[in-house]
Amino acid sequence: SHLVLGYWGIKGIAEPIRYILALLQFKYEEKTYTTPEEWAEDKQKLKTPFPNLPYLQDGDHVITESKAIQHYLCQKAQRLDLLGKNVEDTICLYQVMGVIDDARSVSYTHLTLPTIYSVQISVVAVSLKKKN
Repeated sequence: SHLVLGYWGIKGIAEPIRYILALLQFKYEEKTYTTPEEWAEDKQKLKTPFPNLPYLQDGDHVITESKAIQHYLCQKAQRLDLLGKNVEDTICLYQVMGVIDDARSVSYTHLTLPTIYSVQISVVAVSLKKKN
């Protein structure tokens, strides 16, 4: 069936999915979103109770959430060995993924908050100027 990976025009959290698609030699098409409006339009059309980016469309099925997509691809390719050889491996895998997600979240916050605060301070300064 035809696979479509939908995500913003960045590597981000979809990059591990791309690695798995390449490793498993799945052919797929990328649907790249460049504006929130473009995504909002398509979001309404996705047949899933959890519309989100990234998503993977496999025929009539739509899978969202990056970890679920990765797991789905391993199962689709019948490569359960990629999910661990035993329960201990699988638990270790999910723990490492959690640590990586935590680190990514912290680094994202540190990279974006200064910009957000800078914009907020600029807006307040402009507002105060207009009042004076």
